[in-house]
Amino acid sequence: MAFKARILIVEDKEGFRAIYRDRLISDGYEVLEAFNGTEGLQILNAEHIDAVITDIIMPEMGGYELLDAMASNPKLQKIPVIILSVLGDTKDIQKGLEHGASDYLVKGMYTPNNVLSKVGALLAQHKIGAFAQKYTLSVHPQKHDSVKITQDLGFTDGWVCNKCGKERRLELIPQTTHVGWFDARVVCDCSI
Repeated sequence: MAFKARILIVEDKEGFRAIYRDRLISDGYEVLEAFNGTEGLQILNAEHIDAVITDIIMPEMGGYELLDAMASNPKLQKIPVIILSVLGDTKDIQKGLEHGASDYLVKGMYTPNNVLSKVGALLAQHKIGAFAQKYTLSVHPQKHDSVKITQDLGFTDGWVCNKCGKERRLELIPQTTHVGWFDARVVCDCSI
C-alpha cells in the first residue's frame, strides 16, 4: 500500500496554517501541524516527516532555532524546509538559507498553489527523490493485462512502434504526493 508524503506546517497563526493545510490535503498530502518550533521539533522527533514549511517569528522557538536544531540532528538534517514568512528583506532571506532552509517564500507574494509547487519540487529533489528516477519497463505482449492495454490504447501493431519499428516500453514517473505511486506513459526510442 502506498502512503502519502507527510508535510509539517510550523506556524503560530491558525489562519495561515489552515490555508496551506487545506491546499496540501486537497492535493493528496498528509499534513501535521505545530504552533511553534518546540512543537515542531517534538513532531519531527516522533514522526516521519518528508518536508517542513515553517514561519520564522513564533513564540517559544522560532524558525531559525528550529532549523538549527534540525541541522544538529542527523535524523532530521536532510529533511527539506521551506520558510514562509512575512520577513522579505534580502538579509532575512539570506539568513534563512544560511540556517539551512531549502527555499524561502515571502507571505503574500506566493499563492497556496505556488507553495504547493515548491513542496512538490523539493520532495522530488530530496527524500522522495530516491524514488524520483524514471523507470522504463518492457511489456511482454501476451502476459497479464498487456493484451487489454494494447487494445485500449489502439495499438494495431502491438508493442512495436509504427514510426521507428522498435519496441514500445512503459515509462513510470513517480508522483511527488504519494511514495510508490506512478504516472505512466508509453515510449519508444523515437519518443524519448
